Amino acid sequence: MICLPLVTRYSLLVTRYSLLVTRYSLFMLLIITHENIGERMAGPSIRSWEIAKALGKHGAQVRIITPYDSHRSAPNVEIVTFDWAQPDSIAQHIEAASAVMGIGTVLARVIALLGKPIVKPTIVDTYYVPEIEQILLNITTHKREFDPTPIFVNEMSTYLRQADFLLVATEHQYDFWLGGLLANGRLNSATLDRFHVDNLIGMVPLGIPDEEAGEPRAKNQEPRTKSQEPSNENLGLKAQDSGLRTQDLGLRTRDSIPIAGLSPSDKIVYWGGGIWDWTDPLTLLDAMREVWQTHSDAKLVFGALHHYDQRIVPQMSVAGKLIAQVKVEGLLGKQVFFGDWLPYDERGAFLMQADVGVGLTLRTIENRYAVRARILDYVWTGLPCVLSAGDEYADWAAHIGLAKLVQPGDAPALAQAILAQLNDPTSRTERIAQLRPVIAHRRWSAVVQPLLHFIRQPALAADADAARASIGGLVSLRSEIDTLRRDRDALGMKAFEWESAYHQLNLDLNTQLNQVKTDFDGFKQRPFIKLGDKIGNTVWMLRNKLLGNKA
Repeated sequence: MICLPLVTRYSLLVTRYSLLVTRYSLFMLLIITHENIGERMAGPSIRSWEIAKALGKHGAQVRIITPYDSHRSAPNVEIVTFDWAQPDSIAQHIEAASAVMGIGTVLARVIALLGKPIVKPTIVDTYYVPEIEQILLNITTHKREFDPTPIFVNEMSTYLRQADFLLVATEHQYDFWLGGLLANGRLNSATLDRFHVDNLIGMVPLGIPDEEAGEPRAKNQEPRTKSQEPSNENLGLKAQDSGLRTQDLGLRTRDSIPIAGLSPSDKIVYWGGGIWDWTDPLTLLDAMREVWQTHSDAKLVFGALHHYDQRIVPQMSVAGKLIAQVKVEGLLGKQVFFGDWLPYDERGAFLMQADVGVGLTLRTIENRYAVRARILDYVWTGLPCVLSAGDEYADWAAHIGLAKLVQPGDAPALAQAILAQLNDPTSRTERIAQLRPVIAHRRWSAVVQPLLHFIRQPALAADADAARASIGGLVSLRSEIDTLRRDRDALGMKAFEWESAYHQLNLDLNTQLNQVKTDFDGFKQRPFIKLGDKIGNTVWMLRNKLLGNKA
């Protein structure tokens, strides 16, 4: 067992004492996020923001630090910018906080930057399993020669040993992370003294906004302002361009939410969020061909093609396949549309004008542990939806009567489910009224209760000293891994430069040889050369004739 440095052990003792004082004084929770708390947000930033707002409503003081500038505000919530290149810009906020919270991989990165464990009580948000996503992404990008799994295991071990309290969002995740805790020695006689782990794990699912989404439109009411027809300028993208700019694909999300190419009577089948390699938009396209046979007014609208920040989530191959197929069939801007990631505060207004929501995934291990924010948005706005079976949130949406479930890859069943939702006469107003009492316990202000209970009496885990003692070794190992990765990347870059230089040299030589051949061919076409060739040929023929006569 690696012992904690004396300074760190002293810091933990000071922390335990200060926590006793904190219970009777001002408390401040620090949330560290790697994403933008801005106009457009994805799952991790949405969760950080909504949890902070909900805690603020309950009177907690919350500070979010992010690498991006933000202009959002909420009662008792402060947003501050930090710089990854300057670890002190993070350390000063940790020092000022009563407790620290973040997604596991983010906290592992912070620990690696600081070179030591965080001494404050630490809440690790494990509401999804990023390691599975990254392994799948590594496969889909054909980088099989480098398996990053050991790095992910190192990160996971780091934040699971750092954790004083874990947040999970589904029952499947609860079991998954129990296994992770056991593998890292966190389920022991100290943490299981009461025969349960309620003091170590809290269920905090994705929530639904406390406020209502807005007024729905009535059936057959004109929902949208018709705008100009799509032009070659905003639809004309190169066929070979798999990394399409979604802002060029004809969707506008402001000014009464006009969408180029839609008429007021069209029915919107809406895909919320982006297109990832474990989602299944191609089966949806197959199903829509059947839907269009009887409902030509049904228009398929994708909320986004790629993540709005490709430094965080790279372009996915299935998105390129989808857009290529849509263009080949001539559907782009006519039956199929792509958005540029709806602004977070405007999504409710748009969803209230959609007719059916869809969320489809392949049959993968990712789906078992994933949570889909888009499903909560469909529930929030009472939008009837069709979802892939296999994840807990989809099962819940079906249980409360909002969703129809289909098996992954079943296009005929998907088409029938979409048609059934389009033809259902139930109004949105009725649906929302029916759902309101059912979803009360899923509002953000309700789901944060386990977290609120912890931060009101923050404490280090019973085995915090022992758990943190092994983090130093993991940090050292991670440092060595990072050094090896940098060396490998440098060698790879050098090899790429050498290969590029070789190909350029080969190209230059071929160009020069072709030029010499061209010059030589041109030289042979000159009149005196042709005359010389003719004289030579004549002399050769006479020689052969004379030699033949002598024989």
